[in-house]
Amino acid sequence: MIKILLLLLVPAFSFGQKKGDTKIVLDTVSMDKISLTLFEHGYTIDTKDEKLKLLSTKTKDIGSIGVRVRIMQKDSVMILTGEVVDRALMIALKSNEPVYSTIQCGGMKGSTRRDSWNEMLNVAMSLGRVIRYE
Repeated sequence: MIKILLLLLVPAFSFGQKKGDTKIVLDTVSMDKISLTLFEHGYTIDTKDEKLKLLSTKTKDIGSIGVRVRIMQKDSVMILTGEVVDRALMIALKSNEPVYSTIQCGGMKGSTRRDSWNEMLNVAMSLGRVIRYE
């Protein structure tokens, strides 16, 4: 009986992505490795601050979406976040300027939300070991 109860509780304590997560937390690596990995994924560095340990990329077009990634080193971890160009909102607002929204875990296969999260996750996994999602 106790074994069954423990098996039922394992998913509650395991870490994984959940709908609405916006951050990927990784083991820390050097800023040079971050820059090289982003370059290998086709990103261009927009701003890089060695002192504050911040880095952001310019928007990269991936199919019908545009993604930009931000990385912050804090203590012994790196926190990856990102933004995606919300083209539907641009059309609704009749805007020529890009309208960004935060990348979140979720969405259906092939959706802007899912594709942008998968892109950010691919970059994160190339950088190092994922510790958790927030």
